[in-house]
Amino acid sequence: RKLSPLDVQALACQAGFPVECSSSSRSVTISQQQWDEFVVQYRLVLKLLRQIANVWNLQDPCVIAGFDMDRLGTVQALALEPVGTFICRFSSSQPGCLVLSCRVPESHPNADGDGLLHAIIKLEDLFERRVETWIRDFAGATHILDVYRAKRVDKRKVFTSSYTRLRAMDVLDAYDDIYV
Repeated sequence: RKLSPLDVQALACQAGFPVECSSSSRSVTISQQQWDEFVVQYRLVLKLLRQIANVWNLQDPCVIAGFDMDRLGTVQALALEPVGTFICRFSSSQPGCLVLSCRVPESHPNADGDGLLHAIIKLEDLFERRVETWIRDFAGATHILDVYRAKRVDKRKVFTSSYTRLRAMDVLDAYDDIYV
């Protein structure tokens, strides 16, 4: 899916560009350091987007929130959601990383003050396991919150074909063992 104007604005702000530069057509001067930081972050974002393209492109539901969904927005979006609801978003503080933020019981030992558990997925982690595997195996996270449609969806419904394919492959492997 294409980057929305909000995505581009969020990326520019994260890189230190003045907010007014993305909302007006007038020219803004930035320092070499701001430009260098932007280039580094943008390259990391492009690598990440290439690695997660199959899930980034899902739009019904939108599994990975855009760059406009920061930690505060995540806290607000999950505030009234039931335990097990989660958002997958880009990290604002660690460019090139994803964050799975899940509503957990208040008694959870790693819950923050908002009743959320945040798990970081680094780009290098995605070379070992696909993003849908990280989401599927994230304990306690049962329903994706599509923040753009305000809709909760059981993650098994989203990744059902992957589950089916893997089960079918296990059956085929079992047959191979019998006939070898």
